[in-house]
Parts: sequence; C-alpha cells; structure tokens
Amino acid sequence: MNARKGVLQMLQKTVSYKSLLRFLGACFLLSGLYLIVVVLTSQGDMSGSVPFIFEDPEIARNYLFCGGLSLGNPVLPGNLNMFGPLTPGPFLWVSIGMVLLSFTSRRVQVVYVCLQIALWLISLSVWFPIFFLIGATNYDLASFAPFWLVTLALSLVLLACYKPVIHALRKLFEPNRAVPLPKV
Repeated sequence: MNARKGVLQMLQKTVSYKSLLRFLGACFLLSGLYLIVVVLTSQGDMSGSVPFIFEDPEIARNYLFCGGLSLGNPVLPGNLNMFGPLTPGPFLWVSIGMVLLSFTSRRVQVVYVCLQIALWLISLSVWFPIFFLIGATNYDLASFAPFWLVTLALSLVLLACYKPVIHALRKLFEPNRAVPLPKV
C-alpha cells in the first residue's frame, strides 16, 4: 500500500513552467553563443607572424546572419549546417534564449528591454537572408537601409506602446498586485 501511495505521489509532481522556461532559455542561449564562438574560431590561422582570424570573412558573416539559408555557404567545421538550408543563424537562438530567460526573471523592465534587443537580433536573422537571396552583392549599410528602416519602425512602435506593453506584462507577471488608492 505504501509503495503504491509513493508512486502516485511521484506521478503527481510536475516541473514548474519557470524551471522549464529557464532550462529551454539556457539551452537556446548557450547553443547560440556556442555556434557564434565556433564560427568565429573555425577559420583561425595562427601559423604566421600576425594571427589571421578569417580566411574568408564572408562565410563567417553569412553563417552568423543567415545560418543555412545562405546557399553559398560550405559546410563549416563541426557540420553546423545540419539542417541544410533550414538552419537559422545563431542570433535567432540567442534572442529566443534571452527572451525566455527574461520571462523567468518576472521583472517587467528586463522583459521589455530583452524584447527590444530580440527584435533587432531576429531582424538580423530575417532581413540579411532576404537581402542575400534577392541577389544583392553590395553589403554596405546604405544598401540595407530599407530593411533597417522596417526594424527601426517596429522598434519605435514597441517604444510608442511602452505603457500598454508594460501594463500587459504587469498583468501577466503580477496579477495580484495591489493597486494604490488615489489620495483624496
């Protein structure tokens, strides 16, 4: 009878959503940072008198921003393009991990700042592949202007909606928060 009761109690225990989000956020963040470090160090050449970090900086840049979406990328060391053209860039994983970890902090200001940063990191992972796939060969900042302006507009909309977003986040994270009474 005691063994059966112990098994039933063990089956009723669950993992909290906060622990699950922390674990997933840490996994996404660490895997994204790991991929960034691997890409930045995969082409190192320390044989000469001056260390040369990249043999082909475009391959590293394309993988960081596009992931496997860049069809011109060869397979990097460690087979980083394991899903082929569907492999997203590591900035996407970093932003997802950062947002998940910020939600577990339950601090409204931290979540809002992480949403702004994630917006920019995700836009790098989305706009650069589109720019690359339309056949653009000029990679200076002026040619990225339409894409940066869309991201800037979205960021400004998020900034303009600061009060409603903060209010919604407070409702989500602090549902039982006492509202101060107005002074009469």
